[in-house]
Amino acid sequence: MRNTLHGNIMRRIYIIYSLRRVFSLFMVKVYCALAIVVGLAMTVSIPDVLGNTPHSINAISYLGHAFVSTEGMVKALLVIALVLWAWLTKDLIFSIYQNRSKLSFRLGAKRVQA
Repeated sequence: MRNTLHGNIMRRIYIIYSLRRVFSLFMVKVYCALAIVVGLAMTVSIPDVLGNTPHSINAISYLGHAFVSTEGMVKALLVIALVLWAWLTKDLIFSIYQNRSKLSFRLGAKRVQA
């Protein structure tokens, strides 16, 4: 009886823990970014665009001209993808910095904050 109750409670705890990990705010942002990248891949032939890009200083002007002359939906997806990329990068850097400041280790007998 006790083992069954304990097993049921622990199963629910594991499910809640997993769902919180899967549906965290950061992961929702990642899922949105992946959906936008898939949408871009379905509307734009990325290998062809990169294949046509010159390997010189003119690459920036070529990509700028390609952006200006593309459809509105592709422009919107690209802008949203860039904004999400910047947002995810900011969150990732902030998370690394925040976790790094919490780490501490011992160096000899002296405690050092990382």
